[in-house]
Amino acid sequence: MAGGGAERQLTYLASPLIAVGHDVHVALLHEGTHLAALRASGAVVHQIDSRGNYDPRLSMRLLKLMRSVKPAVVQTWLTQMDVAGGMAARIAGVPWIVSERSSALAYPRGLKNFMRVTTARGASAIVANSQGGLDYWRSRAKPRTLRRLIRNAVPVADVEAAAPADPATLGLDPWKPLIVFIGRFSAEKNVGKLIDALSIVLPRHDAVAVICGDGPLRDDAHARAATLVAARRVAFAGFATDAWSWVRRANVFVSVSTFEGNPNAVAEAMAAGCAVVVSEIPAHREFLDGDSALFVDASSAESIADGLSRALTEVDESRRRAKVARAIAAQWTAPNIARQYAAVYEEVAR
Repeated sequence: MAGGGAERQLTYLASPLIAVGHDVHVALLHEGTHLAALRASGAVVHQIDSRGNYDPRLSMRLLKLMRSVKPAVVQTWLTQMDVAGGMAARIAGVPWIVSERSSALAYPRGLKNFMRVTTARGASAIVANSQGGLDYWRSRAKPRTLRRLIRNAVPVADVEAAAPADPATLGLDPWKPLIVFIGRFSAEKNVGKLIDALSIVLPRHDAVAVICGDGPLRDDAHARAATLVAARRVAFAGFATDAWSWVRRANVFVSVSTFEGNPNAVAEAMAAGCAVVVSEIPAHREFLDGDSALFVDASSAESIADGLSRALTEVDESRRRAKVARAIAAQWTAPNIARQYAAVYEEVAR
């Protein structure tokens, strides 16, 4: 239950499913940031003993749990459980749903992804949070496998209720325009190119930026930002438990990923009523258009800077686009998304 988007989605869904009468059990290996919220939802948490991610006994322990709990449906999240949990569900004869959280570019050739695809050919259904995710399975799943597109849930009311953050807590001038990024520091999030763009746009508009997140490229991002002339205008907030407060305060939210599934951070910025600048990729185009966002070329720091400049200077247009984007995100409340999942559960259980 670490800090990733898939883990957050699981916690968002548990409570509304329980509220309408479903029994929700969650089997996991490791604790993490989202475990407290998961326990608070009312879900029954089963921590599985394991020597590591590749412990060959994992499937048998999951099988033992399934035979004890006797679930109507099993849903697996992330590659490891798609393999180990999928094998256990197939042996137990329980209908099994694969959660697809990304798209083809997230799965390079390798044994792990080969095992996932091979195992998933026995799945009852695949639920993806993006069309790109469904497309990945078009030639990989069996033709009879049920496939559904269900967007990520957004805790709209909680986002709206968050108090705006104060940039002064990170040593930034609280009166200057604020640009915010939230995401994992990994290659596809393109943080390095964003920092290059910030070096252009922050002095131009006397603005500041807050970068929230953590990940394998964190040290690279910090080192890159430290070389900027505008280094004092950029602050790193780390893994931000108050991310919603930052988008509530921001003038602009930016995401310049090279690929995505259905990005939580973008959807939550939309729910906060924040203007969004996003990369021109299919995942963003699935739910945003020119009326709700500004699109930029993720490979060009100049293009990203120009998009941010437009968002900061065209204030009325930014507010209009943000209003349209907020109306889109308002459809993705956790109860609405949970109902869509429940319909899939009922269909595969039949």
